[in-house]
Formats: sequence, structure tokens, C-alpha cells
Amino acid sequence: MAKKDSADKKGKKKASGMALILVFAPLALLFIPYTLLLVCGMLPSIVAFIADRERQKLTALTVGSLNFAATMPLLVSLWAKGGDMDSVSHILSNPINWLLMFCGAGAGWVLVLIVPQLITGVIILREKRRLIDIRRRQQELVDEWGQEVSDAEARARSF
Repeated sequence: MAKKDSADKKGKKKASGMALILVFAPLALLFIPYTLLLVCGMLPSIVAFIADRERQKLTALTVGSLNFAATMPLLVSLWAKGGDMDSVSHILSNPINWLLMFCGAGAGWVLVLIVPQLITGVIILREKRRLIDIRRRQQELVDEWGQEVSDAEARARSF
């Protein structure tokens, strides 16, 4: 039964993927200049998707989102210029535009590589501070109640 459910999910996934291809392939051919700019601009995201071994592809999602955000102004520029192949070649021949698109992907990689370490450092600092507070409170209890409250042997003898 479980194998059948798994097979049904895989079949639905393949069917939805095929439906996306059937919808987007004609659109990509219809809007070739935009497709060319997107494919060239999103190359770092494609590489991140291939290199990402996680099932959820969170690295590819992060890099892709910032890469797309950096590519979007060029798409708007292409649209404003009429969306022809000459405009695409003009946009792609400018190295500053390549730098813009790849810096967006680079910002995504910075987030992927730096943020987990930053959060880990914050958690470690918070827990160290908590440990200091616990030890301070323990010392206050010892000062108030005597050494017996902290001595394990004294507690064992009392029972």
C-alpha cells in the first residue's frame, strides 16, 4: 500500500513537471529575448541548483532569489527597450550588467555561508550568558541556605 502511494506521488510529480514544460516551453520560444537574458543571468542559480544536494534545495532557493532580484532590473530595461534581440545583445555585452547579475548570486552565497555561522555564534553567546546567570543564582542559594544545598554527598546522607 505504501509503495502504491509513493508511486502515485511520483506519477503526479512527473505529470505536474510535464505540464510546466508544456506551458513554459512555448512561452520561452515566444519571448526568446527575455528567455535568453534570464538563462544567461540565472546561470549561477542553475549551478547552485545542480550543486545543492539537499532535498529541499534551500541553497538554490536563496541564491536563486537574490540572483533573480539582481536580474530583474535588466529584464525591465529590456522590456522598456522593446524586447528585441538587439537590445538583449546590447545588455549582455555590457560587463557591468554581468557583474550586477552575478553579485546578486554572490549575495545569496554570502547569506548561505555566513548566516548559519552567525546564528550559531549568537546562540553560543546566549547560552554562555545563561550559564553565568545559573551559576550566579546557585551561589546566591548557597550563600542563603548554606553549602549543604550544593553538596551531593550531604543530600545523599540526609535520605
